[in-house]
Amino acid sequence: MPMGVLDAASRQYLEAAVTGDRSSAASVAARLLAAGHDPGAILTDVLAAAQAEIGQRWQEGRCTIGHEHIVTGITEAIVGSLTVGFEPPADRGHLVLTCAEGEVHGLPARFAAELLTLQGWRVTFLGPPTPAAELVRTLESLDADVIGVSCTVPANLVGAARSIAAARATGLPVVAGGAAFGVTAHRARHLGATAWAGTLDHPLDLELVSWCAPLPPPHGPWEDLEADRAELVEEALANLSVLHPPLTRERPGALTDPRGDLDLLLRVTAGAMACDDPSLIDEHVSWLVGLHRADGLLATTERWHGVTYAQDKPQVKAAIQALVAAVRAAVPAAARALAEARSLVRA
Repeated sequence: MPMGVLDAASRQYLEAAVTGDRSSAASVAARLLAAGHDPGAILTDVLAAAQAEIGQRWQEGRCTIGHEHIVTGITEAIVGSLTVGFEPPADRGHLVLTCAEGEVHGLPARFAAELLTLQGWRVTFLGPPTPAAELVRTLESLDADVIGVSCTVPANLVGAARSIAAARATGLPVVAGGAAFGVTAHRARHLGATAWAGTLDHPLDLELVSWCAPLPPPHGPWEDLEADRAELVEEALANLSVLHPPLTRERPGALTDPRGDLDLLLRVTAGAMACDDPSLIDEHVSWLVGLHRADGLLATTERWHGVTYAQDKPQVKAAIQALVAAVRAAVPAAARALAEARSLVRA
């Protein structure tokens, strides 16, 4: 089928959805179905593509988080209707799909659930987020053949580790998938999954994506970061207010949510340590720098006790410095990883 048709449809869908016009957005998908387009292609190349575009607009400061939520709400209302009547016989088995503990972004997993349904799986989608303890109890009541764990935001990879460990306790195969796991199997394998599904462009075949000898669920210093996270964030916030006072005050150029930024950075650090992938921190720092640049925060200048705060003291670098000081004694390995990421922030 011509990709140009679906690309144009995705743009039409997004422009309707971003204004809250649910009827017009739904009609775009309905017309494609009526014209004989594959529902899986509509899911990925129209609806998912529109979600990716609105997310990019938000990150670049071209729309608000409210606009993104409007589009997401409309997509959530439409996505399930696309596969009704198109499901093949569910002869591949029963797959229970859950979002990782703490993962509130359920739409990517919902896309996966619908695509797996079209591939012939019987899918039970638990939605977001399911605590690991509740997951165990839920799985006991379901006659599953496979368990899927979806994680979108890297800060939730520690939660993914908990969910995977809970799922592994059933003795069933556990397939990890989602943007947070990256583009290789490394993170999923180190978090204890028995398989990784990097894409659903082709039917999920467990024999092709599973490992002969999966690793055990991870343990290590990252657990100390998680256990003491609230206290460490408060200590880092206090450090930030001493090292760079303007960044924590209500003023132009301050961090808009210093506590939230510090907490997110610490969660990503714990996840990077759990899955043995320090590049996760680098990716998050780059994302955070881009986000603050889009907000215009890195171009501000102010003097404080004779010190000029401008692009030579960017907010993200200051936040990392404050967090390094907080975790240095408790978890030295985390401090080293953060310090290396800090060096990537250009002055």
